[in-house]
Amino acid sequence: MKPFLSFLVLLLTLTGCMPSEKSRSVDDSLAIATHNPTAEEVLDQSPDADLFQFNGFVYLNAREVEWVQQSEWTIGSKVGTIAERYRSSFPFEEGMATRLPVGTELYESRERAATILIAKADGKQICYLKMVEG
Repeated sequence: MKPFLSFLVLLLTLTGCMPSEKSRSVDDSLAIATHNPTAEEVLDQSPDADLFQFNGFVYLNAREVEWVQQSEWTIGSKVGTIAERYRSSFPFEEGMATRLPVGTELYESRERAATILIAKADGKQICYLKMVEG
């Protein structure tokens, strides 16, 4: 009887310490949900968004971001050009924009090259903010 009780206690201890399927699936979903937003995700939330995709990141027009509008931005090096206008029946790809015309030149800002790109379109300079998770 004593070996049976010892085995039962060991079995219950091991079973109680194992993560349940429910807790594992919650952890897995959290890991999957943490990523930089895609153009499709932004457009699902805001179909009229003014954005483009460059170097794998989505950049969103920063006209309503107060700290961006209150700052002075100096144009740095040219980093790219808008290659194609987005059409909703096609997947969003690198170099596409929802509103900027094809051929619009993109420049990094000297102050925040990693997060702000400046588009030169129709004689105007428009700031775009990189969309990153975090």
